[in-house]
Amino acid sequence: MWNIFITEEKAVWITTAMVLCTAFFMSIEYLFSWKRGKFSEETFFSWSVTQSRPGWIYRGWSLRLLNHLFDKHGFGFLIGTRLLLIVIAFVCMGKDAYLGSCLALLSGMSCLLNIRHFQGKDGADESLTVLLFGLTVYYLIGPTSSLRFVGIAFIIAQISLSYFISGYYKIKSKTWRSGQAIQNVLATKIYGQPSLVFLMKNSYLSRFTCWTIVLWELTFPIIFLVAAPLSFSWLVMGVAFHLAMAFIMGLNTFMMSFLSSYPLFFFALYYLSIGH
Repeated sequence: MWNIFITEEKAVWITTAMVLCTAFFMSIEYLFSWKRGKFSEETFFSWSVTQSRPGWIYRGWSLRLLNHLFDKHGFGFLIGTRLLLIVIAFVCMGKDAYLGSCLALLSGMSCLLNIRHFQGKDGADESLTVLLFGLTVYYLIGPTSSLRFVGIAFIIAQISLSYFISGYYKIKSKTWRSGQAIQNVLATKIYGQPSLVFLMKNSYLSRFTCWTIVLWELTFPIIFLVAAPLSFSWLVMGVAFHLAMAFIMGLNTFMMSFLSSYPLFFFALYYLSIGH
């Protein structure tokens, strides 16, 4: 059943296509938010608020450069250019050097967008940046060198680490250990889901749900130490988790960005399972 992911080329191609689709939808979201004035100076997401953060990049010459880049017209131009590059990248699929160059530019733009907008994000932007960078390394190194696997390994390591860190902070939280976290989420106006309100009334079910998520995230890095086909169960749970988050909380791009890495996990697990 895993035949679709058995080759490196298939896995990387699918991941690349998913990453570009994710970047496209996220760029459209940015574009609509920008057009609606979400990033105007009258809002919490204004550049004047963002640049008040500590850090060298918000000082001196770099700040002067960013001021021009992130003014009203500059920010819109950045988003538009990103969309154009995504389309070009789709056209260049199959041509490693050109595709790698497009992905390198998209990686840089993702870093700039992360600098411009940090408030209230769900991790989709950061994981997308990781994916873009790893794929850039893969394509620019070229097919003649085994070093291109560094790009795949980087993505796998970073995504695994992000799950582990998320689980680590959850297990330290009394709210998660008690099962209250899922109840709190469902009770919010933004992320709530009325059809699942029964979870808030059943402490055993909410506690089981919280602990399932925590243990899955904490143990995700050991996926390569477990024999197949059991190791694939972590990925199946991951798909279920992200689909649930998209349905319950509306975290669609969060789901898309993380699941974009899964073809690489499937390939790596299959590669190890056949004894390489």
